Amino acid sequence: MRQRLAVGVVVLAAAWSATTSSAVAQPEGLGIVTALSGSATVSRAATSAPLHFKDSVLKRDRISTAENSLLRVLLGGRAIVTVRELPELTIADRASPMSLELSGGRMGLSVARQLMGTGETVDVHTPNAVASMRGSVAIVDVRPAEPGAGVVSVFSVLSGPAEVAAGGASVQVAGRQRVRVAGGAIGPIEDLTDEEVGRLAAALTSSERQHADAASAFKEAVPAAEAVAVPPDGAPLGAVNDGPKGSPPRVGR
Repeated sequence: MRQRLAVGVVVLAAAWSATTSSAVAQPEGLGIVTALSGSATVSRAATSAPLHFKDSVLKRDRISTAENSLLRVLLGGRAIVTVRELPELTIADRASPMSLELSGGRMGLSVARQLMGTGETVDVHTPNAVASMRGSVAIVDVRPAEPGAGVVSVFSVLSGPAEVAAGGASVQVAGRQRVRVAGGAIGPIEDLTDEEVGRLAAALTSSERQHADAASAFKEAVPAAEAVAVPPDGAPLGAVNDGPKGSPPRVGR
């Protein structure tokens, strides 16, 4: 059972297998579209245009997807951003070179720790909180304001850790844990069940064809023993390395 759940835990990390060798060597821009199922739109300056496979993504871009759509972006060559339908996502223009703003909807994030610089993180800003991640696989939900509570942000970490800050406080959220931020208040850390992990990962998958050269391209960039697991195309997923540098990937818990 836990080995099967490991498949779900690393689905977002295995989105690296949607990245072609040309995506690893990125064109100018902060990111590049590595997979698109359905349709997506980018708003840039005063114009809006459809997004296509291999399009560049720039700072201050606002990205939206239509119903029954899924979009993946390789961000900075070090993180995969996955969005489903109807999100409100902006590539932020902040001090951190890799910052995202999610004002509504759901997104997934998979960060390759071995490709991050010293002290470097990918930051996800919601209306009432910010999560900083390196070597993490997480899903972020921003839900409409609840009566008396304001906006609710939910940070579900499938493989961690992640730091979540709000209202002058912060907490460390480990893998297979979740924390809710209502208004400016951070709630208690909750453990995720196997079923919840599976549902969260499945919600951000698609049936689009994987590129045959993707796994080899990523493995050329990161030693296989240290990389977020990317099995050969068509092989079962099942491992993620979130331990100390040089440790072997783990399967399940």
